[in-house]
Amino acid sequence: MQFELIGGSHVQDGKMYKKGDRIETKLNLVSMFGKKFRKLFSEEIAEERIAAIPTKSEVETKAGSEAVKKLTSEPVILGPDMTVTFYEAKNTGCKIHQAVHGKFRIVHSISGLVSGLFTRNEVVIYLKNNA
Repeated sequence: MQFELIGGSHVQDGKMYKKGDRIETKLNLVSMFGKKFRKLFSEEIAEERIAAIPTKSEVETKAGSEAVKKLTSEPVILGPDMTVTFYEAKNTGCKIHQAVHGKFRIVHSISGLVSGLFTRNEVVIYLKNNA
């Protein structure tokens, strides 16, 4: 579970956390410390991960930049093309490849930039927001 510290400070496992920091733990910090923490739900975490993926326009803008060349210079092994299993991918120009542990990689058509490892739901949300 992930929690956000919303008040004061907190020490856990020898590490000091301050307001706004996130803590991942098996303990239910809300039940232990009350309103000092807020539990983050998987939808929030998924939305933040998706927000970190470059949009189609950002990829098109950066396609020739050194940053993208550096990002794409290291080879990424892609699994089978699973694009046809994602209705939302139709007409987006993105390819969806299976990766490890049931996760997927998004390959942007313009730059060939490969975005991290995502769950099926995260891929669907990304495609809906950036198609």
